[in-house]
Amino acid sequence: MATRAAIIYFDPEKLEAISTYNHYDGYPEGLGAGLKKHYNDDFKANRIASEGYISYLDPETGDIEVSNSRDKDVDPDRMRLTDDMGQTAMDLAEMISSYGADYAYIWSPTIDRWMTVKGGSTKSMYNTIDQLMPELFGMGTNPENDPQSGDFMTEWKTFLSENIVDETEFNFLKTILGKKYSDSEIETYLKSDSFKKASMDDDMEMVASNASNWENEFFEFFDNPSNV
Repeated sequence: MATRAAIIYFDPEKLEAISTYNHYDGYPEGLGAGLKKHYNDDFKANRIASEGYISYLDPETGDIEVSNSRDKDVDPDRMRLTDDMGQTAMDLAEMISSYGADYAYIWSPTIDRWMTVKGGSTKSMYNTIDQLMPELFGMGTNPENDPQSGDFMTEWKTFLSENIVDETEFNFLKTILGKKYSDSEIETYLKSDSFKKASMDDDMEMVASNASNWENEFFEFFDNPSNV
């Protein structure tokens, strides 16, 4: 009998989750043990979550089996998330639920280890994942960091302002720049003081009529060797 599982790589900087479906032996003593033994660093965790489809992962060797040849070309699921922890928890719960998964294994580079979520109703998984959000986002697990407390929310907002880019702004630059620059370069610019300064100009609204102005701002930023 299949024990379905979801393998998820959670990227808090890009606000993206990459996931792969695993069909057999997805319980902690099977797939869970195999992930911890053979895919227990950031590079390997990202790679295994990007497989798309796995029939079975051998916990002893780490070898992957795909029973049906057509499943070898299945792409991983990619989900854009938000900077709202509650909404992100719900998005992840719904992703896991869509697989009919009995277990989910989530990796975040901020914690550098696999976290196990027991399957169930979307609500029950949401409640579990919601408790993990501060850790997944790299905010720590100090019990004094009550999400309702002012100190925690101040720290959280500071973290977001320094590390998370606005999706609308990202998509605008991505559209006008095409393939000239990578996603990471666009994100670097959006986190920079140069972007913050330019965006404060009332004449620099991010609309099509200002596309050439934003292109020039972007090019000038990367023309400065200290920004590369």
